[in-house]
Amino acid sequence: PALCSKHIASGTIVLKRNASVDYLHVHSWGNRDEVSSHYEFILERNARLKYVYSLTSSPRQLEMRTRMKCFQDSSAEVKILISSNSSNIQLHDEIELLGKGASGMVSIRAVARNKSSVRALSSITALESGKGHLDCRGLLLDDSSSIELVPKLLDKNKKAILTHEASIGRISEEELNY
Repeated sequence: PALCSKHIASGTIVLKRNASVDYLHVHSWGNRDEVSSHYEFILERNARLKYVYSLTSSPRQLEMRTRMKCFQDSSAEVKILISSNSSNIQLHDEIELLGKGASGMVSIRAVARNKSSVRALSSITALESGKGHLDCRGLLLDDSSSIELVPKLLDKNKKAILTHEASIGRISEEELNY
């Protein structure tokens, strides 16, 4: 008989002043699994975070929330790589630029096939001067699947620079090989 599981993960990770962390999540779930993942990262002054979430085999259902709070001169770089097959994937990632000189970037690459639904809501909010960028790309491999990419930028400081790119469609050979 095929096994199934329900995985629930939640946590807060604090990067103290001048700390640097490279954090890699690589997951291969069963096609009947249900996954709920909620993480918050708090980056104190001059902290650096590189976070990669790679989903190589998708569960039936995935709900993932990732939140970064960036204080003065800190930076968060987030990459989310999703390969979905007969899955319902819900992503919500958020970066808050709370200190001067803070920066954040989110890069999402999603592939949907075989009756998959992928919905990604990515947001950056700037309360102080800083830089933020969202880069969301999707590749739909059949007509039974769907991808929705929703970038949101909220600027509350005239010195902040926020940008985004979102596309669904073909991905270059170079990106596929990368």
